[in-house]
Amino acid sequence: MEMEKMFEFLKPDFENIDDRGELKQLYSKSCKQVNYSFSKKGTFRGNHYHKINKEIFYIISGKIEICFQKGEEKETVVVKNGDLFQIFPFTLHSFNFLENTQMIVIYDKGVVLNNNEKDIYNGK
Repeated sequence: MEMEKMFEFLKPDFENIDDRGELKQLYSKSCKQVNYSFSKKGTFRGNHYHKINKEIFYIISGKIEICFQKGEEKETVVVKNGDLFQIFPFTLHSFNFLENTQMIVIYDKGVVLNNNEKDIYNGK
């Protein structure tokens, strides 16, 4: 049986780097919510999953150890500045910030749903 995807690394849709600077188009599909996040080194966040949202992360600076779990499958990765990745629905994710970290977080559906319920469910 093939394991369901929990997350995947992405490439920007478009990049332009020249003597003026840099432009990256991170995500060009529809989205409902975009957040900026800063977390201090040693902070632990997450231990939750989303039932309908895909989350896309772009690490501006820093380093994070992320633990993913879906059913019995587990995987741990370390991401750092410049990494772009998405987490799929029903994937439990926990973040251990190894450095002060700045990131952009994009939700395709938004955390607060039309009925004012939140698409955030605590892990075990």
